[in-house]
Amino acid sequence: MYPLLEGEELLWSGRPQRFPRRFRNYRGYLVWTAAVVSLLALAFAAAVATHYPPFEMMASVYPVFVIVLLLIAERERQRKALFAVLGYQVTSRRIVFTAERGEGFEVRWVWLADLRAPRVREHGDGTGAVDFRPTLAEYFRDGRFRTQSSLLMMLPELAAIEDAERVAGLIETAGAGLRSAS
Repeated sequence: MYPLLEGEELLWSGRPQRFPRRFRNYRGYLVWTAAVVSLLALAFAAAVATHYPPFEMMASVYPVFVIVLLLIAERERQRKALFAVLGYQVTSRRIVFTAERGEGFEVRWVWLADLRAPRVREHGDGTGAVDFRPTLAEYFRDGRFRTQSSLLMMLPELAAIEDAERVAGLIETAGAGLRSAS
Protein backbone atom coordinates (compact mmCIF):
# COMPACT_ATOMS: atom_id res chain seq x y z
CA MET A 1 0.00 0.00 0.00
CA TYR A 2 1.12 3.55 -0.72
CA PRO A 3 2.19 5.56 2.36
CA LEU A 4 -0.43 7.84 3.86
CA LEU A 5 0.07 11.55 4.37
CA GLU A 6 0.23 12.98 7.87
CA GLY A 7 -3.26 12.98 9.37
CA GLU A 8 -4.68 10.89 6.54
CA GLU A 9 -6.75 7.80 7.30
CA LEU A 10 -7.28 4.75 5.04
CA LEU A 11 -11.01 4.23 4.49
CA TRP A 12 -10.95 1.40 1.92
CA SER A 13 -8.56 -0.46 -0.34
CA GLY A 14 -9.13 -2.98 -3.09
CA ARG A 15 -8.50 -3.96 -6.66
CA PRO A 16 -10.56 -4.66 -9.76
CA GLN A 17 -12.21 -8.08 -9.53
CA ARG A 18 -12.34 -8.57 -13.29
CA PHE A 19 -11.73 -6.74 -16.56
CA PRO A 20 -14.89 -4.69 -17.21
CA ARG A 21 -16.03 -4.55 -20.81
CA ARG A 22 -18.02 -1.50 -21.80
CA PHE A 23 -19.33 0.02 -25.00
CA ARG A 24 -16.71 2.75 -24.93
CA ASN A 25 -14.03 0.05 -25.18
CA TYR A 26 -15.39 -0.85 -28.60
CA ARG A 27 -16.16 2.67 -29.81
CA GLY A 28 -12.83 2.91 -31.64
CA TYR A 29 -13.47 -0.36 -33.44
CA LEU A 30 -16.94 0.78 -34.51
CA VAL A 31 -15.83 4.23 -35.68
CA TRP A 32 -12.90 2.92 -37.68
CA THR A 33 -14.93 0.11 -39.21
CA ALA A 34 -17.54 2.64 -40.37
CA ALA A 35 -14.79 4.94 -41.67
CA VAL A 36 -13.07 2.16 -43.61
CA VAL A 37 -16.30 0.86 -45.09
CA SER A 38 -17.03 4.42 -46.24
CA LEU A 39 -13.51 4.81 -47.67
CA LEU A 40 -13.75 1.48 -49.47
CA ALA A 41 -17.13 2.47 -50.94
CA LEU A 42 -15.69 5.81 -52.09
CA ALA A 43 -12.63 4.09 -53.55
CA PHE A 44 -14.86 1.63 -55.38
CA ALA A 45 -17.08 4.42 -56.72
CA ALA A 46 -14.03 6.45 -57.81
CA ALA A 47 -12.55 3.40 -59.51
CA VAL A 48 -15.76 2.71 -61.41
CA ALA A 49 -16.06 6.37 -62.44
CA THR A 50 -12.44 6.54 -63.70
CA HIS A 51 -12.40 3.01 -65.19
CA TYR A 52 -9.52 2.11 -62.86
CA PRO A 53 -9.43 -1.49 -61.55
CA PRO A 54 -11.56 -1.23 -58.35
CA PHE A 55 -9.64 -3.75 -56.27
CA GLU A 56 -6.31 -2.02 -56.89
CA MET A 57 -7.72 1.29 -55.67
CA MET A 58 -9.37 -0.34 -52.64
CA ALA A 59 -6.12 -2.14 -51.82
CA SER A 60 -4.46 1.23 -51.24
CA VAL A 61 -7.01 2.04 -48.49
CA TYR A 62 -6.92 -1.33 -46.72
CA PRO A 63 -3.46 -1.02 -45.04
CA VAL A 64 -4.55 2.20 -43.30
CA PHE A 65 -7.51 0.33 -41.82
CA VAL A 66 -5.33 -2.52 -40.55
CA ILE A 67 -2.77 -0.19 -38.94
CA VAL A 68 -5.40 1.85 -37.11
CA LEU A 69 -7.23 -1.29 -36.00
CA LEU A 70 -3.98 -2.69 -34.59
CA LEU A 71 -3.34 0.58 -32.70
CA ILE A 72 -6.81 0.42 -31.15
CA ALA A 73 -6.30 -3.25 -30.22
CA GLU A 74 -2.94 -2.38 -28.59
CA ARG A 75 -4.58 0.32 -26.49
CA GLU A 76 -7.15 -2.22 -25.29
CA ARG A 77 -4.39 -4.76 -24.53
CA GLN A 78 -2.52 -2.19 -22.45
CA ARG A 79 -5.70 -1.33 -20.54
CA LYS A 80 -6.28 -5.01 -19.78
CA ALA A 81 -2.68 -5.40 -18.58
CA LEU A 82 -3.11 -2.37 -16.30
CA PHE A 83 -6.23 -3.86 -14.68
CA ALA A 84 -4.20 -6.95 -13.76
CA VAL A 85 -1.81 -4.88 -11.59
CA LEU A 86 -4.05 -2.01 -10.47
CA GLY A 87 -4.92 -1.25 -6.86
CA TYR A 88 -7.12 1.40 -5.27
CA GLN A 89 -6.90 3.12 -1.89
CA VAL A 90 -9.57 5.54 -0.69
CA THR A 91 -8.28 7.74 2.10
CA SER A 92 -9.82 10.60 4.03
CA ARG A 93 -8.29 13.11 1.55
CA ARG A 94 -7.71 11.38 -1.79
CA ILE A 95 -8.08 8.33 -4.02
CA VAL A 96 -4.75 6.65 -4.72
CA PHE A 97 -4.23 4.46 -7.80
CA THR A 98 -1.25 2.09 -7.69
CA ALA A 99 0.18 -0.19 -10.36
CA GLU A 100 2.92 -2.61 -9.42
CA ARG A 101 4.67 -3.93 -12.51
CA GLY A 102 7.88 -5.84 -12.92
CA GLU A 103 9.78 -2.68 -13.82
CA GLY A 104 8.53 -0.63 -10.90
CA PHE A 105 5.74 0.84 -8.87
CA GLU A 106 3.59 3.67 -10.24
CA VAL A 107 1.37 5.83 -8.03
CA ARG A 108 -1.17 8.45 -9.00
CA TRP A 109 -3.82 10.13 -6.91
CA VAL A 110 -6.63 12.63 -7.07
CA TRP A 111 -7.83 14.83 -4.24
CA LEU A 112 -11.38 14.13 -3.10
CA ALA A 113 -12.14 17.86 -2.92
CA ASP A 114 -11.50 18.14 -6.69
CA LEU A 115 -14.04 15.46 -7.67
CA ARG A 116 -17.72 15.60 -8.50
CA ALA A 117 -20.17 13.48 -6.55
CA PRO A 118 -19.48 9.77 -7.13
CA ARG A 119 -21.80 7.83 -9.42
CA VAL A 120 -22.27 4.07 -9.06
CA ARG A 121 -22.92 1.66 -11.94
CA GLU A 122 -23.68 -1.93 -10.97
CA HIS A 123 -22.37 -4.65 -13.30
CA GLY A 124 -24.90 -7.27 -12.19
CA ASP A 125 -22.35 -9.79 -10.92
CA GLY A 126 -21.78 -8.33 -7.46
CA THR A 127 -19.26 -5.79 -8.69
CA GLY A 128 -19.73 -2.20 -9.76
CA ALA A 129 -17.91 0.92 -10.83
CA VAL A 130 -17.61 4.25 -9.07
CA ASP A 131 -16.95 7.12 -11.43
CA PHE A 132 -17.11 10.89 -11.35
CA ARG A 133 -18.25 11.64 -14.88
CA PRO A 134 -20.76 14.40 -15.42
CA THR A 135 -24.22 13.63 -16.71
CA LEU A 136 -24.88 14.71 -20.29
CA ALA A 137 -26.75 17.80 -19.10
CA GLU A 138 -23.86 18.79 -16.78
CA TYR A 139 -21.35 18.18 -19.58
CA PHE A 140 -23.13 20.57 -21.96
CA ARG A 141 -23.88 23.12 -19.23
CA ASP A 142 -20.26 23.21 -18.04
CA GLY A 143 -18.78 23.04 -21.55
CA ARG A 144 -18.56 26.78 -21.94
CA PHE A 145 -16.43 27.03 -18.76
CA ARG A 146 -13.89 24.36 -19.71
CA THR A 147 -10.33 25.64 -20.04
CA GLN A 148 -9.03 22.62 -21.92
CA SER A 149 -10.20 20.43 -24.74
CA SER A 150 -12.79 17.84 -23.80
CA LEU A 151 -10.56 15.30 -25.54
CA LEU A 152 -8.00 15.80 -22.78
CA MET A 153 -10.50 15.33 -19.94
CA MET A 154 -9.75 12.15 -18.05
CA LEU A 155 -11.63 11.31 -14.89
CA PRO A 156 -10.76 8.65 -12.33
CA GLU A 157 -12.80 5.49 -11.98
CA LEU A 158 -12.80 2.60 -9.54
CA ALA A 159 -13.84 -0.20 -11.88
CA ALA A 160 -15.15 -3.68 -11.08
CA ILE A 161 -14.97 -3.37 -7.31
CA GLU A 162 -17.09 -5.21 -4.78
CA ASP A 163 -19.55 -3.19 -2.68
CA ALA A 164 -19.31 -0.14 -4.95
CA GLU A 165 -22.26 1.55 -3.24
CA ARG A 166 -20.47 1.53 0.14
CA VAL A 167 -17.21 2.82 -1.38
CA ALA A 168 -19.09 5.65 -3.13
CA GLY A 169 -20.67 6.54 0.22
CA LEU A 170 -17.24 6.70 1.87
CA ILE A 171 -15.94 8.95 -0.92
CA GLU A 172 -19.01 11.20 -0.76
CA THR A 173 -18.79 11.58 3.02
CA ALA A 174 -15.04 12.27 3.05
CA GLY A 175 -15.24 14.64 0.06
CA ALA A 176 -18.14 16.58 1.58
CA GLY A 177 -16.19 16.98 4.81
CA LEU A 178 -13.19 18.36 2.92
CA ARG A 179 -15.29 20.77 0.83
CA SER A 180 -17.08 22.12 3.89
CA ALA A 181 -13.78 22.57 5.79
CA SER A 182 -12.28 24.74 3.05
